[in-house]
Amino acid sequence: MNPVQSVIVPVNMTISAVPQTILIPQTGLTFFAVQGGGPTTPQFFNILNTGRGQMLWNVKSTILSGGSWLSAFPASGLSDADSALVPTVRLDVNPKDLTPGTYAATVQVTSPGADNSPQFVSVFLNVVPPGSNIGPIVQPSALVFSAARRSAPPL
Repeated sequence: MNPVQSVIVPVNMTISAVPQTILIPQTGLTFFAVQGGGPTTPQFFNILNTGRGQMLWNVKSTILSGGSWLSAFPASGLSDADSALVPTVRLDVNPKDLTPGTYAATVQVTSPGADNSPQFVSVFLNVVPPGSNIGPIVQPSALVFSAARRSAPPL
């Protein structure tokens, strides 16, 4: 019979309470433009902090096809979980010099304090030939309602 042995095993534990989470209600936007017709109407998306406190964030657009037709403003901001004000990012598209076709880009939202960073918004630009009718465009295509915890629902 073997005697009972004890072994000491060192254990390191890291506990991290990341208080912020990025929420972008609209993760895809599509623009339509007529070739040679000039800039389109801007579109917007919101960046919410569904965690606690204030969350700093940065925005970077990457064009996957077609040159430099997309710009995002502002490039950085702050989302406060306790505020009813929700930051908005504006996307501008200029189809100048683009031929008819579909072009793609992404907008990356990063936050060093968020547990789900980075997040992405997909952006598509459909350029149609001159003389084409793109039809009506309804905006906004989404609504965001925000309220403080334990308060009355927004109207």
